[in-house]
Order: sequence, then structure tokens, then C-alpha cells
Amino acid sequence: MRSFLFLFLFSFTTFIGYSQAVVEKSTDVVVVLGRKYYVHTVKQGETIYSISRCYNVPQQDVLLINKEVVNDLKAGSALRIPVIDDDYVAPPIKKISFVEHTVERKESLYSISQQHGVSQDDIIKYNPQIENGIEKGMMLKIPVIEQEEIVAKDEFFTYHQVQKGDNLQIIALQYGVTVEKIIDFNPKAKEMQVGDILAIPTKTLSEDQKKILEYNQSLTPDFFDLDLNYFIDSNYPPCHSFVYEKDMTFKIAFVLPFFLNENYSLSYDAVSKPDNAHFYHNTKNFFDYFQGALLAVDKVRKEGMNLEVFVYDSRGDSNNISSIFNKYEMSKMDLIFGPIFPENFDVVRKFAEEYKINVIAPLSNKIEIIEKNPFVFKVVPSLENILKYTARHVAVMADTCFVSIVNNGTAQQIALADSFKNNLIFYNQNLDSLEIKDITFSKFITPYQNLSLIHISEPTRPY
Repeated sequence: MRSFLFLFLFSFTTFIGYSQAVVEKSTDVVVVLGRKYYVHTVKQGETIYSISRCYNVPQQDVLLINKEVVNDLKAGSALRIPVIDDDYVAPPIKKISFVEHTVERKESLYSISQQHGVSQDDIIKYNPQIENGIEKGMMLKIPVIEQEEIVAKDEFFTYHQVQKGDNLQIIALQYGVTVEKIIDFNPKAKEMQVGDILAIPTKTLSEDQKKILEYNQSLTPDFFDLDLNYFIDSNYPPCHSFVYEKDMTFKIAFVLPFFLNENYSLSYDAVSKPDNAHFYHNTKNFFDYFQGALLAVDKVRKEGMNLEVFVYDSRGDSNNISSIFNKYEMSKMDLIFGPIFPENFDVVRKFAEEYKINVIAPLSNKIEIIEKNPFVFKVVPSLENILKYTARHVAVMADTCFVSIVNNGTAQQIALADSFKNNLIFYNQNLDSLEIKDITFSKFITPYQNLSLIHISEPTRPY
């Protein structure tokens, strides 16, 4: 049996006390896709562990249902916690009243049930004398069951409980959707009975969400956190094969903060004072990056591919970057490198999506720049992905896993530790083999000289 000990050290800073909040169990229950869930709003200091303990539900179940909080559990997040049947008290049914119905000629039990909006079984239940059939002139007690209407919501659906007198046209009109849309997501809607729950696609969906909804044709929301372009766009069919022809030329642009004017002044001064030669701020990093890129361009050209290279000085300024991307030739590029900083990326994201041009973020590790845009790529992995894939590796490789997570007790460090812990639980197939220990310190000294430490810290801005 393999056994692994992983010690994660997040940083050496001053200790600040941090305690978990007492979790209060929610009384709000919604029905989502036919299942009951508590809706729990996360409060400051709560963790997946403390929340799962409160509801007596395994941590892994909570994480599998709420994948969006595996890496980022924030105060104010709304979690769906599965209701354990014998723990849930259904809302009381109001008093049952009755109306009398005299059986007319040619009436059947089915036609009577449809007329009053109740099931045939309910009519028989309160009129046992008709088990063998009904006859003209019989007086029947028709139950009128007054229930509170269950209307639950999530981001994509409203859930409607069928009431007496409802039909598909009435429900469609009530929610502002078509009958066809209701049937798409409720295949048995044509045979609906009082008390059935229908999933109604909400009319407040964005255009992108509507496209995904229509493509998926399913009640499950598993695909809704994927990019729209995960699905086939009929206007832009995917390229499954590519053949390069010699007359092709690929246009590549580099939009980097060279600060050419400032560096030119410094280089001019260096002629008279060579010992003081230096780059403006940290721009040497960007010149080094560009030099490496030019070596790659030269290698590709030697292999026979035609590349045309365009270079722009972004100066790290959003206004300057906007003017660069407004140039006509930018819309004709095949690939763009840059800009460097995340705060400069808003205009670039929109440009990449509009013109379907791939843009590479050379140094940013921020995951936000690639979200919901399949045309933006980044080279540096995000901290979330470092935690995610390290945890997955540990979960897959270790038969028995002992993990010590060391943090300095600050809220930021505890959030990182919790994120790693959540990913371990999410990916582990045998939770009995997983043992996690949290270590909080103010000053850390280890006598173990041969102990390997994996240091994960929040990356800083390039300059």
C-alpha cells in the first residue's frame, strides 16, 4: 500500500486568529429537477466541512452538487444541500373539502376526473362503492385538495406545481413561454396531473444561455457553466483537419508594454555611462519574452511556414491598447500575443470574440480573462488550477493519503487551504483513505531537514 505525506506551506507571515462560524440550518426548501434541496446562504467563516456537518450530508455530496464553490466559497453564495427524506417535514396539506357530482348519461370515471381536475384513484378512494363501475344517477363525493402552490426557482428554471384547472396553454401564458418549450423540458407534460412539477425555462435567460438550453435539450444544468462555444455554432463549424499550403501567410501580432520612449532615453544615457545601463522598470522581462518569441518565429519560418510579424508598444495603458485594436490590420490577424496585464484585457476579450481571433495572455495567471471566451488563452496556470490539479494528482495516485495543510491563520490563507481541501474531497474516490490535518502557525520551524515543502502563494503583478 502506497502512502503519501504532503505538506503544503502557504506563506510565512504574522498569525491572525480565525475561527469557524456556527452554522444555522436553513428552513428554505426548493424542488430542483424533481429533488428537494435546502437553500443555504453561506455566512462569513463557514466552510464546506462545517456546512456538511450541520446538514449531516457528506462533504463530497455538497461539492458535487455545487461545483462552482470548490475553488471559491464566498460569503453570500447560495448552496443547494440535498434533503435527507426522513429529515424533511413536508408542508402540511390544507383541509380536504368535497363537492357533489351526479353521474350523467354517457359520463365515465375518466371524464369526471378530468372535469374536476383530480385523479380517478382519488375519486374511488372517497367513493369505494364505485370500484366496479359507475351508473347514471350516482352521487359522488369529489375531493377538493387545497395545497399550497410550490413555485421554486434556480438560475435557469422556474418549477411550477400543477393546480386544478391548469393546462399547458394557461401555464405557458402565465410564464411567458411557448407550450413547445414546456414540452421540450417536460416530456410527460401532455399527461400532467394535479401536483406534478414542471420545469419552466425562465424568460430572463441571456441569449447565450438560451442557445445552450436549446442545444442541450435536457433538464440537467451540468452544461450551463461551460462556454457557449463548447457547443457547435452553425455559423462557425469546428476545424477538424487543416492542410497548410505554401502560399498561405499567417499574421501574428505582439502587443507588449515595451515603453520604447523611456527605454530609448535610458539606452542613450548608457552610451556615456555604460555602468548605469538598465531597462525602464521591469520591461527587461518583456524584451526577453519577445526575444524568445522571435527565436520560435525564426524556427517556424525555417520549417517553411510564412509568418508576418507585427509589433506594438501597449505601454500598459488601456486607452493606448484600444487605439491599437481599432487599427484595421488587427482584424486580419491570425494570432495575437498580449497585452500583459489583466486590467487591459476587457477590450481584447470583446475583440477576440467579435473577430474570432485567438489571443494569448503571456504572463497573467488570472482565470477571469478566459472565462466564457474560447478565443482567449493563457500560458501561466491560475492558482485555482494549481490547487485543483495538485489535489487531483494526490487523490488519484495515493492509496492512503495523509495531507497536512499549513497556513498562517489569515482569512486569505485559510481560503486557499479550504480550496485545496475541497478539491481533495471532490476528486477522492475513497474518502476513508484520506486524512487531512490543518496546521496554523505564527512562527514555523522544522527540525526535519529532508522534508520537501510545496510552496503555493498568490502570484504578484509583473511590475
